[in-house]
Amino acid sequence: RPWSRIIDTYKENAKGKEKFSKFIDRMTLEKLKQIAIS
Repeated sequence: RPWSRIIDTYKENAKGKEKFSKFIDRMTLEKLKQIAIS
C-alpha cells in the first residue's frame, strides 16, 4: 500500500507536530512517487 509507506516517511521526517498536509506540501510529488514505487 503506497499510502502506508508515505505515512511511515511522514512519521520519520515530520518536523515536530507538523501537520500531514503541510508535510505533503513540503515534499514534492516526484519524491512521493519514488517512495510509493520503491
